Amino acid sequence: MKKKVEKILNNIVDVVSAWDVDTLVLGEAADIEIYDPYFNIDIDVYFNNKLFESEERREQLNSPAGFETSPVKTQDRFLIDELPVNLNYWSLARIEKLMKRVEENKWFFRFESTNVLYRIKHGKVLYSSNGWFDKIKSRLKNTPAEFWNKIKKQSRFSLDYSLNSMGAAVYRGDHYFFTVSAAKFIQGLCCFLFAANEQFEPTARHLHKYIKELNVRPAGFNGRFESLIRLDIELTPEQKYEIAKLIAKSISAL
Repeated sequence: MKKKVEKILNNIVDVVSAWDVDTLVLGEAADIEIYDPYFNIDIDVYFNNKLFESEERREQLNSPAGFETSPVKTQDRFLIDELPVNLNYWSLARIEKLMKRVEENKWFFRFESTNVLYRIKHGKVLYSSNGWFDKIKSRLKNTPAEFWNKIKKQSRFSLDYSLNSMGAAVYRGDHYFFTVSAAKFIQGLCCFLFAANEQFEPTARHLHKYIKELNVRPAGFNGRFESLIRLDIELTPEQKYEIAKLIAKSISAL
C-alpha cells in the first residue's frame, strides 16, 4: 500500500512543482497505516508570489474526487484512489513574517500555534527549487530562549484563567461552560509543556501521544492528564476540576 501512496505523491509533485512554488513538504500523517482514520496525505505547498485560482488548481490536478477549497484558509482537500489528500498553501512572505516574529519575540499564543513551525522542522521535503527552506530550518535551530519564555507566560495566563472558569462552571452546574473551559485549559496546558521543553507543537491529532513523552513534565502528569481528558461519566466535573488544579499547581516549578 505504501507504493500506492508513493505513486500519488509522485503525481502530485509532478503537477504542483510546475506552479510558482518553492518547496513541497510532506506531513507526518502520511507515515501511519492508510487504514488508520488519522491517515492523510498532508502536503505543505510553499509558493512564491501567486497561486492559481481554486478552479484552475482543480483542473491541473485532473479534477480529483471530492475536490473542495477551504473557505477558512488556503487549503485544497480531495481524494485520489480513495485516499485523502490535503494541500496547505503558505506564501514565502508569510513564513518570513512568522520567522521574524519568532526571532524578535513577537509571537502571540492566543492567535498562532507553533504547529506551522513544527511542520517546517519535521516535515519531509518532496521538492525544493533552491535553498530557501533549508535556511528557514536552520534559523529555527537558533530559536531564542525569550520565545519559549514568552509562550510559557502567555499559555500559563490562559490556563489559569480557564481553570478559574472551570471552577465557576462547577459552582453554577453549567456543564456546557465547564466543557468549553476545560478544553481551553487543556490547550493552554499543552502549549505550556511543549514550550517548557522548547519544542514546537505537533498537530492536535498527534499531541496526545507526544505530550506524554516529553522529558520535562511534572511527576504523576500522565495519569492525571489521562483522567482529565477521558470521557467517563464516573468522573464528575467537580473531580475533573480538582485534577486540573493539581496539574496547574504541579507545573509551577517548570
